[in-house]
Amino acid sequence: MTPLDVALVVEPTAWHVAGWISRLADRDDIGRVYLSDPTGETEAEARAAFGDRLSAVFSSPARLFEATQPEATFITLEPRRSPHACGVALEAGSHVLYEKPGAVAATDLAELAATARTRDLQFVCALSNRMAPHIRYVADLIRSGLIGDVWAVNAVFVARDRLVRGWQTFGGGWLFSRERGGGWLNFLGCHTVDLIRWVTGQEFTEVSAFAGKVHGESFDVDDTNAVSFRLSGGGYGTLLTGYDLPEHPGLGTISVYGSEGWLSTEPLAIGSPTVTCHATKPPIPESRDWAMDFYNGATVDVYALLADAFIDAARGEAPTPCEPEAGARVLEFTAAVRAAAESRQTQPVGGP
Repeated sequence: MTPLDVALVVEPTAWHVAGWISRLADRDDIGRVYLSDPTGETEAEARAAFGDRLSAVFSSPARLFEATQPEATFITLEPRRSPHACGVALEAGSHVLYEKPGAVAATDLAELAATARTRDLQFVCALSNRMAPHIRYVADLIRSGLIGDVWAVNAVFVARDRLVRGWQTFGGGWLFSRERGGGWLNFLGCHTVDLIRWVTGQEFTEVSAFAGKVHGESFDVDDTNAVSFRLSGGGYGTLLTGYDLPEHPGLGTISVYGSEGWLSTEPLAIGSPTVTCHATKPPIPESRDWAMDFYNGATVDVYALLADAFIDAARGEAPTPCEPEAGARVLEFTAAVRAAAESRQTQPVGGP
């Protein structure tokens, strides 16, 4: 297999920089690596990881793509700077995987998605939890019609408050700045928002919400959200999500109820997630109820699975792991939730 040349566009305040460097460095199908970091602060880490494969370092994405032609680009920047870098890479003909949320405004990502489709390029948001095998199993069962028409969804995802307690320094502060694209739903709740879309195969159409702060800090974004929503298939749902746990990586459930049964699982590939199902028809004819433990406590790196799928898609060997519009759809939901909470009125998702 011919190694793939890649660009890595980063800045120190972005999320998962070290993770992407280490994941790509471990791959033997990555050839030359070109780094863009306007601060230069990540060069030493990248050089230690990639060795001679780190072929050049640039001060901006524009300069990188003027001088090189990588087939694939991994971008992790603050949301306000991500759309420009994504646009430069797509215009240069490079497939793009970008860290969520990827923008401050959904319209920026929607325009980039349209560009990617026009140029037949991958434009993948790092909504990695949809790569977890147990989540993909649930999605396959629901989309196959096992539980019939989706009538209702109940989702919960809460995580540790460690970030809240360090809100002024984590990510240089952007995680808790509205102007810079922060907030719980944009940064972490986005994964569960995407999973609801992914497993049901439906879009959000309208929301009502309470969204704000339960912590007594002075940032101007949400830390907890209680949302009611309607789906494009006519079903309804609820989502409770936020920084609501002391020192725990995350807890949650996603339950989907339909005309022929129901399914319930956990949104994270941590520990031993179980899929529980009640159905009125096969795949297990002798029993309507069953539970399946997917990992038996083994560690699953969903970001590595996403990288695998993205690179395979960039080579034309597999379908995309994440449709180009996914990032925009999540930001449309976030914006609608914020508007609903502030107005105390139901809001359309993706509407005016």
